[in-house]
Amino acid sequence: METRASQNSMLFHGRIARLSYGGVANAEGEGARIAGALSDGISVVMLDNHGALVVGSSVADAWYRLYFLERACQAQVLAQSTGSPLRLVPEDVAAHTAAQWDADEGAEALFAAVRRQLDRDPARLCRLRGQCL
Repeated sequence: METRASQNSMLFHGRIARLSYGGVANAEGEGARIAGALSDGISVVMLDNHGALVVGSSVADAWYRLYFLERACQAQVLAQSTGSPLRLVPEDVAAHTAAQWDADEGAEALFAAVRRQLDRDPARLCRLRGQCL
């Protein structure tokens, strides 16, 4: 993902690692390899041929990051579907925006709001999980 392509992507500027596929992570060595990719402020590991691993300081923080990662990826796919090159902001703007994201304390509040919505409508949670009876 290009972290200078959208405001949402800048949350992850300098915080994404990419890791080649190493098989099913059912052995200590593979877990250690994946954990090793989470150094130096990395909060997202793009696992080739698998998906994304997102970590945070709390469940709410990890969910918040995953939420905005999905939005950033959607924006990039839509932008690339035009066939035009991505319009990237300069490095200093991306770094500044990443710092602004760091100062944002909205993860807990947004996560709590979503939980309240789901608590009010249990059928919605059922549909999201795909486990309706």
